[in-house]
Amino acid sequence: MARQKDRTRMPEKDYQILQSNREVLVSELIPNSLTDYLFSKFIFDECDLEEIQAEQNNKGRSAAAKKFLEVLAHSGENAYPVFLEALKKYGFNGVVKTLEETVVDLPSDSFAWIDNIEDNKKKQPLKERDLNSIAGFIGANWGAIILELQGTEASISQAQLNHAYSLHMQIFSCLNKWRQREASKATLIKLLTAMRVCNNFTKIDWDHVRKFVERF
Repeated sequence: MARQKDRTRMPEKDYQILQSNREVLVSELIPNSLTDYLFSKFIFDECDLEEIQAEQNNKGRSAAAKKFLEVLAHSGENAYPVFLEALKKYGFNGVVKTLEETVVDLPSDSFAWIDNIEDNKKKQPLKERDLNSIAGFIGANWGAIILELQGTEASISQAQLNHAYSLHMQIFSCLNKWRQREASKATLIKLLTAMRVCNNFTKIDWDHVRKFVERF
């Protein structure tokens, strides 16, 4: 009988530490050195191992590291501490030091206005034109938002390839794929929540976002 793993997202602080050090992690991690340990601790399951190995076989170590982080982020509340254990066990001391020294600020009361949005607005599905507007308020490190919305590294890379000369279109195309995938579940509050989580490492023009919501 297959083991059932926790597929909820790791705690916000842990997630933000990983996202803040994403470039370092992709550069330094050797996924095949860590996956068996995470499997033994019930953080990863067989399906996770297969996905990571497929990236390793088809695209190389960096792609496997990205998939590893994508899977890790949605492996439950114990994923980050067990990940640190694995890093220490297998000698990634420099990475451990970087992660343990990282300080992140959780979203503050400056986002209270999001919690106070009327319920009918929060639950309203977004349209293409809405996402086209919101895409214009998002900048550097936008991919973190797509991953938070359960998008993939592959979809981000494809958007960057298809729209190499337009950051706006890269962001919009990924957001629109999310809308198409989620249909009526692609609501305003889901997108705002993802953006809020990614605030520390994604450039977002919140003044314009708030004005958009007021008109929504």
